[in-house]
Amino acid sequence: MTAAKRAKTPPSAVKAWEAYYDTLRARDLSPFTIANYRRWFLGFATHVERPPGNSSRRQRAWWEPTPRQYADYLSQKVTRGRNRGRARPTASKARISTSVLSTYRWMADNGVIDHNPLAKLRPTRWPKPQPRVLEAADVASLLTAADADDPRTAVAVWLCWGLGLRVGEVAACRIEDCHVRGPNPLIRVRGKGGKGEITRTLPLPPLVRDVLARYLSHRPPSGPLLENRRDGYGDRHVTAATVSDLVGRKMHAIGLAESAHALRHSFATRLLEEAGEAHLLTVSRMLGHASTATTEKIYLSGYRGADAAVIELLPDPRVPHKAVS
Repeated sequence: MTAAKRAKTPPSAVKAWEAYYDTLRARDLSPFTIANYRRWFLGFATHVERPPGNSSRRQRAWWEPTPRQYADYLSQKVTRGRNRGRARPTASKARISTSVLSTYRWMADNGVIDHNPLAKLRPTRWPKPQPRVLEAADVASLLTAADADDPRTAVAVWLCWGLGLRVGEVAACRIEDCHVRGPNPLIRVRGKGGKGEITRTLPLPPLVRDVLARYLSHRPPSGPLLENRRDGYGDRHVTAATVSDLVGRKMHAIGLAESAHALRHSFATRLLEEAGEAHLLTVSRMLGHASTATTEKIYLSGYRGADAAVIELLPDPRVPHKAVS
């Protein structure tokens, strides 16, 4: 569409984002999610307006991206973190594509731009989740190494393994939510993303209770559970990235090329193996899943112990067997 036909020139990408920001806040999204949405949209807008290379013919206004530019942006390599320089994982592409496409759709629907140039595109499909289950010996080595290290790291590792918490939930834990004394020790888990509301209450198994009790004996009666050691931030929670880094560095130090989330997967998988599929609902609640369908899809898609036991009852037709009278 030419400039003459356009009713008005859209604002800059930053100004356009500010209009969308209020809508995201009204949806009660976490600050972390909103920050990622902003980073991905403005990153894509910059890619459209100032694409790599020296050809000025490739430059376009941020509201006029082409499908090719969209595909090129998703195919860029990771620029930060441990995976820097590597190809973007499919899960990351799915998050980014969902964010960028929904942002353009909202802006077209609300008159920020006069049409959606990416309307015919669909988000990248999420990869089928495959739990990364650690060997028992590897978990044992990790727990031993963590217990011998900084107490803060030990608590983070035990909460990921012993309770299956997400790193965001570990970061959001508060001292006053940990009840390690009495006949029924428990912990109240706050929602991922730093939203702060209590989502579920979990019993503390003896080993986790003992680790928490030792740690809490040197902590104040209230406040963030994991100490924030950044100057001037002692009263604030650590971030999920900090927890991931604490646990990840300890795992890498003993030769495990995995992330903290593998501990959550191992927790759930081992529980289902030991307790049986009849306890799927209980395990699902402990994980904080909104539906048992999520738990089943992730942890029972590859192997179902009860199914395996039943299917082994199928007789071999080549082997004669006595008919039942």
